[in-house]
Amino acid sequence: MVNLFIITENSNNKQIMIVNLGSDNVHQQLTRISELKQQLIGIGYHPTQLNDIVREVIGKTSLESITAEQSRELIESLEYYCDFAIKCKKGNCKK
Repeated sequence: MVNLFIITENSNNKQIMIVNLGSDNVHQQLTRISELKQQLIGIGYHPTQLNDIVREVIGKTSLESITAEQSRELIESLEYYCDFAIKCKKGNCKK
């Protein structure tokens, strides 16, 4: 479970709001990571190459106990690799 703490202050009081991001958000992010990995495999990447990418971004290959920030960074990186690979398939490999 992921909680987001929002603290607001004015001259009279301080409020703390706890927003439960829940497992749905994490589940959605892990689902997106899985989709991107499958897309890259379909394009021609080898699973060991994907493990190298994951390790480079989050420091490990296991997605178990991945933080929300790590998953966002990984999604961003995998999307970049997908976009670049698709451009290369079309013959336009410029970054």
